[in-house]
Amino acid sequence: MQVKLSSLIMLCVIMVKLLMKTRHCLIYFYSYYKMYFITTFQAELEKAEALMAKPGDPERPFDFKYEARELLEKLEIPEDSEYTNAAKGIVQYLLACNHFESEEVS
Repeated sequence: MQVKLSSLIMLCVIMVKLLMKTRHCLIYFYSYYKMYFITTFQAELEKAEALMAKPGDPERPFDFKYEARELLEKLEIPEDSEYTNAAKGIVQYLLACNHFESEEVS
């Protein structure tokens, strides 16, 4: 079977256009994912910090700090992000502050 050169060129042009669209979609998806990670992570950190700053009941002064600790420990940090190390450092710092403020330093 003989393939015409014009058909082959047309097929190559279509494939290149498809690859360009796919690449554009992947770049858009990655940008959206990165933005979603940053905004979600920031929102969870702000919740934890607000809980840590709340004054507790005199009988149970550390309840809000324990809530904040649970929130920080459950915080998901994707391993493939360029912000992974910085995010882990921030969470570890806040957990250390939480332990110190709730008098659980060893």
